[in-house]
Formats: sequence, structure tokens, C-alpha cells
Amino acid sequence: MNPANDPNYIFALIDKMESCETTREAAWRLMARGNFNFLLHDTQRKIAKIIGASGNECLIFCSRQLGKSFFIIVYALSHLLTFGRKTIVRVFSATEEQVRDIVADNLDLITRLTPPGMINRKKSDNRWVVGRHGGEIRLGPLAAAHVDGKRGGNASLIILEEPGFVKSDELRTAVGSVINPQLLRSSGKLVHVTTPSADPAHYIHQIVLPRCEATGSIARYTIYDNPQLSEAQIQTAKERCTTDEEWRREYLCEIVRSEHSTVIPEFDNAAHTRELPIPAYAYWQTVLDMGGTRDKHAGLMTYNDFDNDRLVIEDEIFLSPNTPTAEIVAKTTEMEQQARWLDGKPRRVSDSPGQVLVDLRASGFMVRAPEKESGSWEAGINAVRGAFARGQIVINPRCHWLRRTLEYGQYNKARTDFERTEELGHLDLLAALMYAWRHRVKANPYPDIPAYARRESHYIAKDTRDRGSALKRIIGG
Repeated sequence: MNPANDPNYIFALIDKMESCETTREAAWRLMARGNFNFLLHDTQRKIAKIIGASGNECLIFCSRQLGKSFFIIVYALSHLLTFGRKTIVRVFSATEEQVRDIVADNLDLITRLTPPGMINRKKSDNRWVVGRHGGEIRLGPLAAAHVDGKRGGNASLIILEEPGFVKSDELRTAVGSVINPQLLRSSGKLVHVTTPSADPAHYIHQIVLPRCEATGSIARYTIYDNPQLSEAQIQTAKERCTTDEEWRREYLCEIVRSEHSTVIPEFDNAAHTRELPIPAYAYWQTVLDMGGTRDKHAGLMTYNDFDNDRLVIEDEIFLSPNTPTAEIVAKTTEMEQQARWLDGKPRRVSDSPGQVLVDLRASGFMVRAPEKESGSWEAGINAVRGAFARGQIVINPRCHWLRRTLEYGQYNKARTDFERTEELGHLDLLAALMYAWRHRVKANPYPDIPAYARRESHYIAKDTRDRGSALKRIIGG
């Protein structure tokens, strides 16, 4: 049995090394060679093997209380002492204060085990010099406001501690502009050690996870993989979770689409996405949510499927902020070519600034403003949620960005607005969908059959060319 599986092992080892010279010398010889394996419990040893065998990027999903912060420092020390020459290991977390506490607390403990002079702290700049080659552990924050200060330099290993709890856009920027360039010359390794993010569309889930899966450089360890916890302690951890989502995410390492923070949790990509044959008679409508300098421009091409009482989203446009109005009009007009306007006139609803509406109309692009009133934002969200729950909205598979918006769109922390992200904007396509549902034309689109089938009767002739058969069905002849 691995003695490190005992939760009190480290402190017991410190006591034994202080009282037993043989134990102390044996431990110091191992550490001098960079072998810290004897400090790790079984699961931590598995993580070390996976990282060592992985390519230039590795993702480890870890349960809370698995000892990942202790493991990170042990792995960094082992890397520095076995690299063979001076190198740098960087450890990043959300903020500089957070990463300093994580590293300092664990290094203070480990230093009680290591030979004198093996680890020396430079207090002025959050650095620790390790071993005879003078390798260093350096710290850095991932938050956008501070990460730029860590540009430059090189590293052979960079470890991100809990990157899933850094805003997705900030992490993407930090990795792309600061972290990856530091690994370029050394062909070094980037390791993400984290519990899954509360944001299902997070950079860790959407970019890092599939990239690491493709190379087999991923592992997932739940609370049940922790040899230092008893069944009773695991049950206590479960009981202390305030929601089932918290338990599944923090301790079972599942990527959870939260019922609380997801705006449209009723959306099911498999159930609500399919391509339908376009009916001969339907009221089509273009719906726009125009942004500006900050928000994206979103547009949907829709029609109301009268036979089945559902709204069909046939196509989309999704354009960057500051897109010229002329380009928005051109893209929208191109999208509208597939519509079958029953009366030959496009129907358009556009949430746009007043002057933009005037300019659009002056250019011949006729639109009307959506209906808004107090409470309409919350009512619009609830209406769309109800429509999805009843199966009354169907989305063409080509509408990639709308489906991603519905799958991953989140509220802000106060639930007073949509969360803005670089990828999905201000959920502008969801806003367009809310207007599309609110303003769908529910009237019967089928042509009247004079004297027998009036529109108010809601009679639908399946084949209006066969008037005789239609009349017989109406009068029962």
C-alpha cells in the first residue's frame, strides 16, 4: 500500500525525518535526483504519468480536495531538478494574490522536507530558485488587467491552476498572447489542472478539451478517486453541496449546463434542430437585432409553420460590431432570397437606434421597430423558453451561431442582463429570436376558396389545384 494515501502522511514523514537520519538522507537523495514520487498518493502519481506522456498540452479535470495544488508544486520541483540545465516553470492562476498563496503555502510545507538550500525564495518578485542549476518557479495572474505584465521570457513548463474559473475570454487572451509564446523556443508543455467551469461554453471546454482529447492528453479524476477520503467524508461533501449541479461539477468533474445560469435551458440541440421542407404557404419574416460599436449584429430568416403551430428559423446572419449598415443590408437581402413572400413584400422587424431606422427606410430597406414595454425582456425570455418546452421552435442546422447562443448563453451573475462574451456577443441572436417569436404572423396563409373555405374557418386545402375534391370534403359530398 502507498503510505502517501494516508492523509496524515506528510506530517508524519516530517516528524520521522527530523528524528531519523537514515530516513532523512534517503529522502534527500531521491529529491536531489528530482524524484518526489514518494510524496504523492496513487491518483497524483497517475496524473504525473499522464502529464509526462502527453504532448505539448495536457488537461486534467480534478475534483476538489484531490490535492491538485500540492501536486502542481511537487511536479514543478521535479521538472526543475531533472531538466539538466537552468529553466523556468511558470504557475498561473486567476489573480496574483491567489497564485502566490497557492504556491507559497505548499512550498513552505515542502521546504520542511527538502535539503537545506534546495529551495530559496526571492521575496521581492514572487520567485523561487530551485536546485544547483538555478531553475526558477515564477508566478503570474491570468486576469486580463495584469497578465500583460508577464509577457516576454521563456519557460519549459507552464501550469495553469483552476483556469476554468477565469473568464473564458480572458483565458483565451492570456493563453494566446502571453503563455503560448513563452513555450515556443523551448517546445515546452502547457498543463491545465482544474475543475470544470460553471460556463459550459468556456474556452477550457470548447477549445482545450477537444484539442487534448485528440492527442489522448486528458484525464478526469472525481472525488471517488481520492484515496485520502473515506466514504463518510465523501457523503458529507455531497450533503454540503447546495445544488446537484455543484456536486456534479465540483466533485464529479462533469460539464454541467446550469439550470440557473443558462438563459434557455429548455433548448435541446438534438430535439430542436432539423431541416424541414419549406411549405408552399407560410408567412416569412426577417428579424434583426442591430448592435453598434460594442454589440454584434444579428439577423434571422423565419417563417411560421401554420400546419404545426411552430416557428421555423431557416437562416441567420451574425456580424461583428461596427459592420457598416450597407453591409448589413446587403447580407440581409442576400439571406432573404430564399423567402417566399406571399404578397411580394418582405416583412422585417429590426431593433435599431432611431436614426438607423430612418436611414434604412430612406434607402428603401423597409423595417419596423419591435414592440417593447415594461417587463418585456423577462416576458420574452419566458415565452421562448415555453416555446422550446412545447416543441414550437425548430432551427435549421445551418444556424450555427443561434444554436451555440441557445446552448451556452448565460445570465450575468446578478441575472439582470445577458453575459457578454467575445464569441456570442450580448446574446444578440437570442434577442432576435425573442422578437421573432413575439412578432410571428399566426394568420392562416392558405388562399381562400370562395364561398366555402374562408380564412376565419381555418380550413386548409392540401391541394388547392383540386378544387372539386376540396369542396366535397368541405360540404361532406
